[in-house]
Formats: sequence, C-alpha cells, structure tokens
Amino acid sequence: MIEKHGLDKSPERSKSQERLNVTPPEAEGEQPAEQPPKPAKEEKQKANPEKEVQDPFTQSWVAYYKTSWFVLIAFLVFILSNRKFQTANTSLIDTTREAVDCNNIRLLSISTNDNKIFVNLEIEEFIEYPRIIAPSLIHINIETPISTATYTNKQFWDLNESYPNISFCILQTVSGIAKASVYCQKHLLGESEVNIPTVKVFPMGWSRIVSNSQFPAVLSDFCVDENEDIIFLSPPAMELRPIQVGASDFISIQTNHTSLPAFLSENKNYELVDEPVVFAASSTSEKWMLLFDYLLPVWYNAFTGIEDQPVKIRTLRFNNETKETFARIAGDKLLINKPQCYRLGRFLNNQGSHAYNQPYFDIDDMDGMIAKYEQVMRYPGGVFRSFRDRYSHSEFKKKRIILDKHFMNQFNSTISELYPDAEIIPLVLDQPMYKIADEIHSANIFMASHLTTVCLGIFLSERATLIEARPMDAECYTFGGDIVKHTGVNYIPIGIKELCACNNLKEYFSLPYLYQQLTKQMIKDAIDNGFEYADRFQ
Repeated sequence: MIEKHGLDKSPERSKSQERLNVTPPEAEGEQPAEQPPKPAKEEKQKANPEKEVQDPFTQSWVAYYKTSWFVLIAFLVFILSNRKFQTANTSLIDTTREAVDCNNIRLLSISTNDNKIFVNLEIEEFIEYPRIIAPSLIHINIETPISTATYTNKQFWDLNESYPNISFCILQTVSGIAKASVYCQKHLLGESEVNIPTVKVFPMGWSRIVSNSQFPAVLSDFCVDENEDIIFLSPPAMELRPIQVGASDFISIQTNHTSLPAFLSENKNYELVDEPVVFAASSTSEKWMLLFDYLLPVWYNAFTGIEDQPVKIRTLRFNNETKETFARIAGDKLLINKPQCYRLGRFLNNQGSHAYNQPYFDIDDMDGMIAKYEQVMRYPGGVFRSFRDRYSHSEFKKKRIILDKHFMNQFNSTISELYPDAEIIPLVLDQPMYKIADEIHSANIFMASHLTTVCLGIFLSERATLIEARPMDAECYTFGGDIVKHTGVNYIPIGIKELCACNNLKEYFSLPYLYQQLTKQMIKDAIDNGFEYADRFQ
C-alpha cells in the first residue's frame, strides 16, 4: 500500500503500480524522470491509485448480473401477487358492501340431473376486482320443505372458467322439490324450481336424506347423540326441520359442518354401525297401535328378506317396557341407545307421521290410524305368520278362552255356565305386549268385539279360533276375516249383516260401543265350533 509521503520498501512493485507504470523515486535513489503528458483518463486513474480498473467484459457482466436479479425479483413479485388474487381472493373482497361487479354477472341457466344442480353464468369485464374472483362472489341457496342449504365456491364441483362464461354444479344432499336461488353476494341473479328425486352423487362422508311413501325419512352417514337427536353432517351451511314421527312427537336434527370420517376422528365416544338400521321412534300405550305402527313394520322391513344384508334395530323415544317388547323380535340385533353413527338408517312411519319431504300439516289421528292399518294389511301373509312364530312363546291350551272387555262384561257368566270346565281369562291391555302375545297364543278361543282387539288375534296359533262381534251399524265389517287370511286360523263372525249404516273405517271408529243382542245359542254354537276345530289337530 502506498502511503501519502512514505517509501514502498517491497522488493516487488505493486500491481497497481505496474498498471500505472509508476516507479517510486525513492526506490531508485533519484528524482523521477520527466514523463510525457498523460491522457485525461490516465490522470484520473493516477489521482485514485487505490481503485482497480475493470476491463469492459467485467463491467458488462456486472451490469447484466444486477439487471437479471432485478428482473427475477420483479417476476416473483408479479407471480405471488397474482397467486394471492387467485387463492386468497375471499380475503380481498369487501364484504361490508355489495360489489359493483355483481352488476356484470348474468345467470344463464339452472338445470338438474338427479341431485346435481348445474349453474351457468356469464361474467362481463369487472370494474372493481379482477374477473378471476367471480366464483368467490357467488353462492347458491337451496330451499326444500324440510331444509335450507347455502353452497359457496368451496362446494362448487366441475368448475369451468372459460370467460366470459363460467359453469359449475353443486351436490344437493336432501331430496324433494326445491327452489334454487343464485346470488352474487346479496344480489339475486335468478332462481328456479328444481326436483331432486333422489341423492345418487355425493362427497364421501356427507349426510344425505331422502323420503318416500314407506319411510318418512331415509338417512345416510349420520349420527345420533346421547339425547337421541340426529346429527346431520354437512360442510355446507344447512338447517333441517325436525322429523315428525307422531302427531305431536318430533326428533330434532342438528347440523355439524364436517364429514363422517372427520366427526368420528374428533368424537371417540361414537361408534360406527355399518349394517342398515331400522329406527322405530315415538311411544304409545295403545297396544294395537304398537302392533301396527312399529312391531309389524319393523319385522317386515328388517327380518323378512327384503334386505341383502343383516339389519339392526334401534328405538327412539320409547320407555323401557317398549324396548323389552322390541327385544323379543330383534334379539342381539337391537342396538343399545348410546351415541352412534350409521351408514344407513330408515325411520318408520306411523299413524301420526308423514313423508318428511312434505310440508308440515295437521294430522288427523284417525286418518293416520286408518292409513297405517290399510298399509300393514297389504303385507304378504307370510309376514304375519313369521312374526307370530317369532314373537309368541307359549303352548296351546285346550278350552282356554280369552275375552276382550265387551265379551267379558256381557257374556262371562253365560260362558262360565255353558262351559264350567273351560278356563276363562279376561284380556288385560295394560300389561307388556309380549305378555299379551303369549296369553293369546296359548288360547283355544279368542273372542273380540272391536278392531282394536280383533287385530291382536294375529298371535293365535293355527289350532285356535277367532270369534268376532261388531258394533251396531258396523255388522257388515269383518276385520277378523282380514286377519285370518294372513294367519290361517279358524274364524267365526257372529251377528253378521250384509249391509250396515257405517260406510268407512272413520265412521267405524266414531261408533259407540253398542252391540246387538247376541243370544246364548249364538255364543254356544261359536265356541263349540272352536273346540271341534282344535280337535282336528290331534
């Protein structure tokens, strides 16, 4: 290094000195020779002896290097900024007011294929935002008689952005007639009525619900909590009305914005039931309603071969006595009431329920009762026989006679006088159903005077006889005859008429419990016939 006034004692000259062609005068011991004048550039270099001089190639490479870094950084900033608009566009939208660009979106069409709802839109050039964020401004409301759902761009499937047009579909998970409304933020772009007959296409683990005439509600991939309420798993925002399972009995539905696998992962106390489940919901103290509303339908739907795989049973809203009633036909297939999730669940209708996808309406108990009776009576005969054989656990007893309330009040003494060696037992309806079934199944003769007790004759064994009397003005109805067609037992109507004032079942149920005079001989002839019929099986 050259000091300002010192000597360079190095034996070699520095490179800068060589480039400047300068000989230190102190090294020669004499004053430097007079040099010719230097060009201006060289004078400048001499004035700054410490700065190295770069050749033209080095200078151009440095400039290129600096420019390349600048271009690269600018390009990355552009890419990241553009990506931010595409992936985080929702955060860029001012949700406190309606976007001006909503005026540049036009609904072209709404169409369906099963539960797929297709939406086509035309997107003109935007003013406020980049046009690429158009899907983030859109949401679809789907309203059915039982549900309201909101689908955002997070639930758009098959999104095709070929501007100025975009198209996508949503997967509606609730069946029924629906109104589809397309919005750009709060601005309604258009709406249309669509029909969702069934749910065939769905994301894995989303709950689905359909309805038909046999089952008011059929659910898939759902759960039931410890309060016996339904948990409907739906990432889209959704509200569902309670399921009406009786005239005044409902099962509420809560929505959890997740899927079945995620729900099970977060809730370890829930177990998954893979087999189809038949749900019997509500509670009733009327034995004939219990029979026609629940026991026979459960048996028909779960145990008569209509399913390709084993079926489980679960009761909801039942007391402990009724659960024991179901246990007799379900056995180990009766599920314990605890938090569980299900792949498939069918909710049975009853005399107080109706299709879930229909609007609420006031249910006439009598109309519901009659409709349920007629539905069950259309079951194949084998259903009644197999149910009787499974449910009744008692042995036939010769000359055992069971009388319902009317026969007990009117003819107990007469029958006791005619058959002193017969065992006469009154029908007690305030005991568990399985005890009633065992009692009737053991009888030689069952004497009933009203449809509500005649129907219990399905528990009679094939050796038994059903004797039926009818209220006044309903002598032309033979309900017992309909029962024995399914069970194959002996049937004797007494006091029958070809014509009567009563024209339908609704009038029948409104009749007072008044009966025409039945003679002692009519009673004797019917009972004798029943005893003789039983003897044929010996």
